[in-house]
This record gives sequence, structure tokens and C-alpha cells, in this order.
Amino acid sequence: MNNSVKLLIGAMAVSVCAGVSSAWVVMRHNVAVSQTGAATVLPAAGAAAFSGALPDFSGVVERCMPSVVNIVSTQSAKEANKRITSQAKSIDTSDPLYQLFMRIYGERLGVNLDATADQAQGAIGSGFIVRADGVILTNAHVVDGADKVVVKLADRRKFEAKLVGMDRRADIAVLKIDATDLPVVKIGDPVLSRVGEWAIAIGSPFEFENTVTTGIISAKSRLNLDKMYTSFIQTDVPVNPGNSGGPLFNMRGEVIGINSWIYSKSGGYQGISFAIPINMAMKIKDAMLANGHVTHIDVGVRVQDVDDNLAKAFGLAKAQGVLVKSVVPGSEGATAGLRVGDVVLAIGGRSVNDVGDVPDLIADIKPGTKVDVQVWRDGVARTLKVTASAMPDESAPDSARPSADVESRLPPTLSADRVGLVVRAMTVDEMSKTGLQQGLMIEETSGLAQDAGIKGGHVIVALNGQPVSTPEAFKRSIERARGNVAILVHDESDQQTYVAIELN
Repeated sequence: MNNSVKLLIGAMAVSVCAGVSSAWVVMRHNVAVSQTGAATVLPAAGAAAFSGALPDFSGVVERCMPSVVNIVSTQSAKEANKRITSQAKSIDTSDPLYQLFMRIYGERLGVNLDATADQAQGAIGSGFIVRADGVILTNAHVVDGADKVVVKLADRRKFEAKLVGMDRRADIAVLKIDATDLPVVKIGDPVLSRVGEWAIAIGSPFEFENTVTTGIISAKSRLNLDKMYTSFIQTDVPVNPGNSGGPLFNMRGEVIGINSWIYSKSGGYQGISFAIPINMAMKIKDAMLANGHVTHIDVGVRVQDVDDNLAKAFGLAKAQGVLVKSVVPGSEGATAGLRVGDVVLAIGGRSVNDVGDVPDLIADIKPGTKVDVQVWRDGVARTLKVTASAMPDESAPDSARPSADVESRLPPTLSADRVGLVVRAMTVDEMSKTGLQQGLMIEETSGLAQDAGIKGGHVIVALNGQPVSTPEAFKRSIERARGNVAILVHDESDQQTYVAIELN
């Protein structure tokens, strides 16, 4: 998938809301009016006795509405333009999706890519309360890069929210407001939802707060193209800017998903929208509250679905499993012996039907765990033991991250937890661009390093006057150090500065 598509998916997301057409509209007193205007008296049993009648959503909406919030995030124009300009450089302007990017992520934010004025820019989204003491879930792209986040409740009270953490990969953010005894949504189980069931969305499309729309579940276990961190619930509810982060309810008034993105060539709803399953979102919320970050699993393998022709080519009796299309050299998958051309049939003893199954199968695996992976190779099923490895944390709002495709080709990272740095060896291309002959690329910062102003994308050139060589040597030096350390950092403006850090 090209970079423009990846960027747009994160930018154009929003909640679900769709009107439902029908040949009949059921009225009071057992009277139905057809689209032609003719009235028909229904049986005494009312709407339930008429198979063409639509359900009444008012009771569900009345119960659920108080738990849905409106979110306004703001940041300075300079920072917004800097971030969006950087993203826009990777977009092919001849791509039809470029105009969609400008519509959703440019015009909606009022962004002028050439602006220099430091005026506040804003974005509108939705969210919902999951804990009575003010814990709120929304999309990461609603609050990413914001200097200030304001939450407006259904009763019109406003609170400035604290960002507990965000997971850009899964597009989930956790907010906290200073309030108590708040109405809380009821959490459902999306696994039990069926294709064809009704779904209800509440949110703030185009800033129209407390808007209710409905549709049906169109499909389950959809993937965001090649983004393998979560599968999605597909619906036919209209999704528009401002609905991002809002809840998707079932007819029992239970949240089954977070409205996240749409497929569109115009910038508006075209009948296909997607929600993040709530069970995945709640796991991320729990991890954020407990640890301040989220761990995703990656073994360095990229896969695709197996169709009938591929099944025949690989000697399978039927189309099943997922086909390995690339293996990152040096990754855990490569170490375990996974090869391009293997068909993965099961993970941890659970069958793999298609690519959409993979995120759910690996979601609960802990880093360092050895997992049985059954593969089909050369006409024979065999089992390999693969060690699950953790991806670098993306929870910090200001971390500069490469795209998933680029990341998969980068050298492995190493975490120096004592100072809060995740580093890796530099690539040849990075050395060429920076003019450096050695150094460690910083993938992520937290703790002491983040407090000192060190950012992702900076390069560590030396530690205490000694050139750094490898991530392992750097970590060992940090662990042995006492008192203060001086880290020579090469930043994005090609300036080098020593940064002093007092170790705990």
C-alpha cells in the first residue's frame, strides 16, 4: 500500500451514521404510509406484525446519549502545518486520494500549508465515557498533536481533558477528565454480533452534536488494507468528519465498536464505514491506564489471503490460511524458520481462515512467548515455534514514526529503559541524508530522555564523549553509568547538541 493511502486512512476516519430506506414508514395508530403516499391500516399487533416495519431506536438512544461526548482538540497553526506538510510530502498529488486528503485533513482543519501565523487550529471528534470517574475513549487521530483537548458532555458541561495515552497503530486514545458520577456506556461483545444486525451511531458529524444515525453491520473482520494491528467491523452507516471516535451501538444499547474511518473517493460517506471492535479498544484502554503504553506483537512476517488459485498452486485442498509474502531478515519469524511461500494454517492452536483473523489471534500473546505456528510447506503441514516480539511503543503523542512498510525493513530496535530511549542502528540511506558515519537512530523517547527534549527521529552520535557503535553497547554503557550522562544528539535541523541527563 502506498504512503498516501496509509496517511489518508488515519486522516479521514469518523463515526457511523446511516439513514435506512424502506418502502414503508410506520406511523402511530397502526397506519403505514408507503413511499407513494398511500395509507394502509396494519393489524392490531402493530409494527411487530408487519414484516416491513423498521425498529424504534428511540429507547436505545435515550439510554445511550448521555454517555457520548463531543471532543474539540486544538494546536498552533505552526505545529499543525509542520506535521501535515511533512505527511503531505509523501503523497503523490496525481493520486485521486490526494484531493480527499486535502478535503478531510486540510480544509476541515483550516490548514494553509504555507502559513506562518501562530493561530490556533481545531479538529472536532466524538468519544464516549467508559468509567464514571471520567475515563473516555476516542480515536487517536482526533487528538494527535493537540495542545489542548476540551470534552463537552451531553448535559453541556465542558472539561479540559488530559491525554492518558494513545495508540496510533490501532487509532485509539484514552482521555481523562476531572469529574465523577458520570453516565457510562454498557460494553458489548462484537464477536456475538452478526452481519445484517442493526447498528446505531451517535456523534458530532460536521459539528452537529448528538446526532443519531443507523445502519446495519455489513461485514466483520475487515482489515485496514495491510495494517495488521486490528480488524474492523464494516457497516453501511454514513460516516462524516466529526464522528471519529464515537460509539457504535447494537440494539441492546451496548457499544460494540469505535467509529474510525471510511472508504471514500469524495471525502464524504459512500456506504462503507469501519469501526474498531470494542473488545480490542478496551484492552488498549486497560493497558494505557495500567502501564502508560500498549504493546503490539510483530514477528516480522507479512501475509495475504489465499484464494482458490493460490490454494491449488500450493497443493491445498481448499482456500484456507494466510500466505507469507515477505519475511524481515533477522526477525523472530525468520529465526523460527518461516519462509516466503509458507501458508499459515493455525496460530497457537487456533485455525486461521483469512488475514482478518490474524490480529485477534495474536492480540493476547505476550512478548517473549513461544507460539506454535502451523504452516503448510511443500505439501506437508509442519509446526514451527515462533517467539512473539514487541513493536516499539507508539503511545507518546510527539514520537515521529516511520510508515509500517518502511518500519518492516528497518534494523531491529533496542530499549534503554533507564533513560527512556528506543534506538536502532542507522540505515545507509539515513547516514547519507544526515552526513553521519555512525550513530543510533532514536525511534521513541519517554521518561528522562523525553523530559530532556530528546525526540524520535534524532540521532545519538556520542555518549560521554565516546562515539556510539551499536544499540547493545549503548545500553550497556547507560546501565553502568552513575550520576549524569551527556548524550550528543543530532537533530532534524542537522544541529548537534549535548544533552545532559541525571540518572535516577
